[in-house]
Order: sequence, then structure tokens, then C-alpha cells
Amino acid sequence: MNKNVQYTSARPLNNGRAPKPVKRPAAVVLDVLIVIVGIVMALSFLIMFMMFRDTKTLNYKSYSFQSAMTYGEYSRMTRMANTNRMTDSYVGQGEYEEYYAVADYYEAEFYCVVFEKAGDTQQAAAWAAKRDAAAKKAQFYDMELKKISKRLRGGE
Repeated sequence: MNKNVQYTSARPLNNGRAPKPVKRPAAVVLDVLIVIVGIVMALSFLIMFMMFRDTKTLNYKSYSFQSAMTYGEYSRMTRMANTNRMTDSYVGQGEYEEYYAVADYYEAEFYCVVFEKAGDTQQAAAWAAKRDAAAKKAQFYDMELKKISKRLRGGE
């Protein structure tokens, strides 16, 4: 045998293609991190979109107001009324306007009591006028308005 002769196979390695580059472990980790960050960003955009959509479609129905009134949750009624007004839901509808008036009465009576205790008669008078205007709109719920006044003024 001749020692200077090199033997080759009949087929070239990799079918004539260049060998595949081997990725380093750090590059694999970075690729995975890029994919994870992309997924997190896509999910955060989706959540932001859903939250924006919900603020435009969120509204409270009459049974929510009735439930809050039944359990004496007047501050919740105020929040619900303000939310409905902000989204223009049920504005100008009779039943809702009375619920909004009860919520407004609670808010005005609350601030009236606060300013009276603080000694600010000018602010108390302004809130008393708002309270009286709300009371005129909520004549159907006169007993409820008396309960609110009694509770806020320390009678209950």
C-alpha cells in the first residue's frame, strides 16, 4: 500500500452543501428571550385594547342600582351613576334619572355634612343647593332620601 494516497468516498459529505453552523448556547437563550418578550408585548397590547373597549361599553343596569339601594350602598350608587354618565349610558331615561338623583343626593348630603362639621358654611350651602335639586328629581324615593340623611347625620 502506498502511504501517500488518500482514499475518498464516492459521495461528498453533506450532499455537496456547506456544513450547518452550530449555534452557541448563548444565542439560543437570546432567541428564546426575544420570543418571550414578543409574546408578552402582544399580550399587553391585547389587554390594553380590552380595557379600553370595556371603558366604552361598561354600564350599570337598573337592577344594579336597585340592589345597591336595597343594601344601603349609596357610595357604590354614586360610582355607578358617574360611570353611566361618563359612557352616556341610559342618560335621559326616567328610571335611571331617579337612581342618578338618589346618588347625587347622597353625594351632596355627604359633602354638606362634611363642610358643616368643618365650619365652611359657604361650601355647605353650595352642596345643600345641589342636595335640594337632587331631592326634587328623586321624589319617588323620598323615604330613601330620608334614610340617607339620617345615616349621614348620625341618626342611624
